[in-house]
Amino acid sequence: DIDNGSSDNCDIESMTVFPNTFDCNSVGNNEVYLTVRDVNSNEQICTTTVMVIDNTPPTALCVSSLDVYLDANGNVSITTGQIDNGSYDNCGPPTLSIAPSNFTCANVGANTVTLTAEDASGLQSTCMTSVNVIDQIPPAAVCQNYTVQLDNNGNASVGVANINNGSSDNCGIAQMTLSPNTFTCSNVGANTVTLTVIDVNNNMNTCTATVTVQDNVPPTAICQNRTIQLDNNGNASITAAEINNGSNDNCGIQNMQVNPSTFNCTNLGPQTVVLTVSDVNGNTDNCTSTVTVQDLIAPTITCPANIVVPNDPGQCGANVVYSANYSDNCIPTVIYNPPSGTFFNINTTTTVTCTVRDQAGNSDFCTFTVTITDNVAPSITCPGNLTISCDESVDPANTGTATSTDLCGTT
Repeated sequence: DIDNGSSDNCDIESMTVFPNTFDCNSVGNNEVYLTVRDVNSNEQICTTTVMVIDNTPPTALCVSSLDVYLDANGNVSITTGQIDNGSYDNCGPPTLSIAPSNFTCANVGANTVTLTAEDASGLQSTCMTSVNVIDQIPPAAVCQNYTVQLDNNGNASVGVANINNGSSDNCGIAQMTLSPNTFTCSNVGANTVTLTVIDVNNNMNTCTATVTVQDNVPPTAICQNRTIQLDNNGNASITAAEINNGSNDNCGIQNMQVNPSTFNCTNLGPQTVVLTVSDVNGNTDNCTSTVTVQDLIAPTITCPANIVVPNDPGQCGANVVYSANYSDNCIPTVIYNPPSGTFFNINTTTTVTCTVRDQAGNSDFCTFTVTITDNVAPSITCPGNLTISCDESVDPANTGTATSTDLCGTT
């Protein structure tokens, strides 16, 4: 291999070369000595360069596949050791490199990774494998409590934005849902809701919050006027239902009260009443109406029997006092015509009218008579005793005339 025509005048006995074996450590230029010995033991040495070349590329061996998991920041890196499956070279372990070696959320799923094995001579070999990037970190679901008001129809709704308090994920949130998210009057108070957070890789997490449902909508109080009548005892009453004219509330009315609710004879005519409506959640409203109190019950009166009395002593008549019996559900006024205690003349009969009238103008009347009799006899005075002849006339001219008087008239 080395000799290039060595010669001798008497023949060459032997030629030796040193070194004559090479390995991977000899790659490159090597100085080699060729020793030529002739038959007479004369020697001559020459040198040459032997270029040792490694033309055998390494063998790159990859694992069949690799699963890797993103961290909390959405990143993951791999090393050659995770991909190498025993790559080798005739001159020792090759230098290994991989591409790509870094992955993010954008690489979730199967990714082709190339392993390159390079030996000291710069010879390369590659293999490829599938790196399955997996995101198994669930999102961080963060909730906050929320207070919502029912509307005029008794409904309320809550959106995800009201409950979410900064939920996050290493690769991004795909969807958030809230359950329940609608409320009615039956939900007034504290309600537990669940926020479900799903990331772009279908990992899921939940959190709970308290939704306080409030009803601050007062009821609508609607009144109507009413006319009522006093009873036989002079009393009357109303109920809230009689004044209510369709009061309503978004969640329902709990009770209604009217004030005042009782009336008597002092309340005749229009009276203002207040209807107070309370809903099931303590909200109130009121309205006013006019209650007209009427008394349609007429009083009754009974007159005394006809009165016959003598004249008062020394009077040509008498003062007569009288009264009638009467009744009414209220306190009436009694009018006597002529009034009780009136002076009546003797020998007359007078009709007395008794009228009873209540505050509402209802009335009744009756009559009786008052008669005054004369119980004082007239007085008479005869002339003095006289003596007359038997032949004289007994007419007053001869006997004199008796005189008479009467208290109340002539005789």
